[in-house]
Amino acid sequence: MGAALARLHRRSSSLKPGAFGWEHDNYIGSGLQINGWSPDWGWFFTERRLRPQFEAAAASGGPWQERLQQPIENLLKRMPAWLNGHGALPSLVHGDLWGGNASLLASGSEWARPGAFGLRRCLRSGGVSR
Repeated sequence: MGAALARLHRRSSSLKPGAFGWEHDNYIGSGLQINGWSPDWGWFFTERRLRPQFEAAAASGGPWQERLQQPIENLLKRMPAWLNGHGALPSLVHGDLWGGNASLLASGSEWARPGAFGLRRCLRSGGVSR
């Protein structure tokens, strides 16, 4: 399965060259995950992955919310430039690959993950439950 996943990552870079994201929205847990395409890796990951998770955490309330709001906003403002400094190449990744997302077919191993999206290789993206 690892070798097949590596082949998928290599081949997927031709899906939409130079673009990060996915053509359809999907879910992370029960929460809607907005996708779309962006030529900017840092912007995509910050605005489509990190910011929604911080917003979901803030919406849950808690005593830390007010104290961390400004530091989180400062971090999100800086994040795209930091991420864009890596020379990222788009590649289809999975949000959470585990046995429940994989199935063995007669033709070989195949997996399905509704949370897939085009990002930088070797990235595992987690989430906040809602």
